Amino acid sequence: AATLPLAGDELTVVVQSGVTKKTTIAGVQSSPASTSVMDARYGAKCDGTTNDSAAFAAAGASFAGKGGTLFVPANGHSCRLATGITLPANVSLEGVGLHHWSGLEFSDPEVWAASGSWIRCEDLVNPCVTINSTGAVIRNLNFIYAQPTPGVSWTPTAYPYTIAINGSSLSNGGNTYC
Repeated sequence: AATLPLAGDELTVVVQSGVTKKTTIAGVQSSPASTSVMDARYGAKCDGTTNDSAAFAAAGASFAGKGGTLFVPANGHSCRLATGITLPANVSLEGVGLHHWSGLEFSDPEVWAASGSWIRCEDLVNPCVTINSTGAVIRNLNFIYAQPTPGVSWTPTAYPYTIAINGSSLSNGGNTYC
């Protein structure tokens, strides 16, 4: 049993999966944190209307130098990024993925947005998300760009890559685009 004050390896932490792990107090203080991009400190609304770009950038910057996870909820609306964002090193951008896709069109956002975490990309020049550093991760997110319904005089909109991975320090040694 641990005695007070706690020091060294006496601190026991219960991790999320239910498995316990011993660590030092310093180890707990340096563990990456997790926060929702909708946290009041950052101001993302993720209501499908508000431009959430600045809030995403601020949330990512708050983890710069220490790492962490930015969580994008499945709240029935998309998070709207009018300008692309860059993930700092060791920062994850994560959601709850897509539960079910029934071939719905973009014109029915209330239905498709309730089926997972969605980011609506609107930047016509820059990638929606750029990774320039090692350790950054994107997981369980859905990305969508607005595209008008094809018609007689319809021309498709050319968008940049959704995700750009840049830099010689990365494991692939160059640039990757998704």
